[in-house]
Amino acid sequence: MASQPLNIVVLGGSFAGLGVAQAFLDNCIQRLSTFDGASSYRILLVSPSTHFYWNICAPRALVSARLIQPAETCIPIEPAFSRHAAANFTFVQGSATSIDTSARKVTVELAGNHREKRMSSASKIDSVVVPSKHPSSQRTNSRSRNLEFRVISYHALIFATGTSAHSPLFSLHGTHEQTLAELEAFHHTLDKSRSVTVVGGGPTGVETAGELASYYNSASIQEVGSRTKCESACLNKSSDCVQGGEDLFCTCEDCTQSKLDFNSISGQPSLPKRITLISGGTRLLPRLDPKFGTKAERHLERLGVDIIHCTRQIGRVENEDGTFSCVLNNGPVITSDILIQATGVYPNTSFLPRCMLDESGYVVTDYQTLRVYGHSIGPRVYAIGDCANCSMNFTMDVYDAIPVLVKNLLNDLLAHEYKIQTTITTTAPRPAPPRKLYKSAASTANPPSRTPGTPLKRDRSLSRRLTMLSQLKNPLSSTRPATDNDPPRVLSPLYIPPPPYPFFTNPSQAASSFPAAGLQLRPLLTPEEAHLKIEALKDAHFKPKLKDYQIMPIGRCGGVGVLAGHNVPGFMVWAMKGKGYRMGKMKGVVGKGWNPYGPPGGNRVGELKWKLDMY
Repeated sequence: MASQPLNIVVLGGSFAGLGVAQAFLDNCIQRLSTFDGASSYRILLVSPSTHFYWNICAPRALVSARLIQPAETCIPIEPAFSRHAAANFTFVQGSATSIDTSARKVTVELAGNHREKRMSSASKIDSVVVPSKHPSSQRTNSRSRNLEFRVISYHALIFATGTSAHSPLFSLHGTHEQTLAELEAFHHTLDKSRSVTVVGGGPTGVETAGELASYYNSASIQEVGSRTKCESACLNKSSDCVQGGEDLFCTCEDCTQSKLDFNSISGQPSLPKRITLISGGTRLLPRLDPKFGTKAERHLERLGVDIIHCTRQIGRVENEDGTFSCVLNNGPVITSDILIQATGVYPNTSFLPRCMLDESGYVVTDYQTLRVYGHSIGPRVYAIGDCANCSMNFTMDVYDAIPVLVKNLLNDLLAHEYKIQTTITTTAPRPAPPRKLYKSAASTANPPSRTPGTPLKRDRSLSRRLTMLSQLKNPLSSTRPATDNDPPRVLSPLYIPPPPYPFFTNPSQAASSFPAAGLQLRPLLTPEEAHLKIEALKDAHFKPKLKDYQIMPIGRCGGVGVLAGHNVPGFMVWAMKGKGYRMGKMKGVVGKGWNPYGPPGGNRVGELKWKLDMY
């Protein structure tokens, strides 16, 4: 019976998790199992969703289905690994709820109605069903029923759980069906709304405000033309228009209806929006150089976005009429039809013990090797991507770290195999004791092959050969025939080596074949040889890019971009991201582990780097 494969468990099915899984299957798994009888390996990918969500396009996908269909933002994960052997990859739909580092096991809560399907292959190997009851610290009344958990043992463990946005529009919050439902519901509400408040002055907030203003307000800007006073475009000169005299768009009912009719004829979105962006700092994009924040603010002001600086949201209230009131730290309350949270992210590490996390909840990781160290954590544990405290939260940062992690993972697996070769390797039964052959019955009191009182039976050919050997040893014995008065001649026992035994790679197989003989370990490597091989393994070191890398489209044909600290012109921002939000790269990211911002036609440069530098 073949031995069970060792699990390389990857927690997370986004950019980091998919990249690590594909890189390991493409470059490492064939380099392992270095001796006969060594265990095989399998990637076990755990993700709460069966589909990968392309959150790069979220700022545009949430605006309207006319720009990006919600279904186009997701792609299935499991079929993308069909090019690999089925025994080398298993997908599990679920979320990790706890980890036992001493037993090297992970508890996974299976998701939805896919439990039996997604765990069918894994349950046949090493999964253990545990009761649906969970520790009280991690159980709520709404989740304590009809849950199913499985315990999965791991040989190596990789944390790639990433981060989640506070809004379900920008990242997965559960399955992809939930995200698609959120997008469709948001589109329905957004079409009927007149005001939108975006909270957050970072890249996500800037892109979202720019996409909303570009889509909903550009047609109204063309309609009004160069007129800056609302009264000039108003049909009835009502008091509502006079109160909003500095506003570009009139909020009175007649003007709104006229814009509805105009936009429906021109094929543009039906209702313009009053868009407000709340920034907690003194400028937009506080992590970048001030000149980039100033450039982004100019773009948004041209699109009619109101920007409020030095203001933070401290609460939100949903009113009875369906509107939202945003409570700010400096006193005033902004009421709008829609409130979008774009205030950063939080790490998906709630299932980990506190000793493995820093103050902000990120996994404490070695900045160079990407290993996770700590008391009782054990070997072969790693973290990569946004959940690790060494990450810069850039997409480029993730793909710079993938080769380093996979290289060090391969080194650790090879070192483990070299150690195993010195103790548990090819086995053979102990040799049987040498057999003694006798010429006559007088040479022993109890011949081994007969019972007392029976004559000794010998093979004639064997007797003849023994006689010839005795004559060669004592030539005088052939000068006269033997008589009854001669003392019995006793031949020296001849050593006959045991027959050659087959080698067995499995000790239990050898024991069943030779139950009485016992086993004798025969190492393929001496401890000295194993030590030299392990010393020859050189770890790769991760060098994060400390300079800024951000591409933020704003409007139809421009935006703000910075690569390695250098300014990117607006037309290049549009070509690199704004034109299609890199959606053509989705299949390569999921099916090949390619960098979405890599060279056209794949990541051949990266593959060449694997062959030349890493191995």
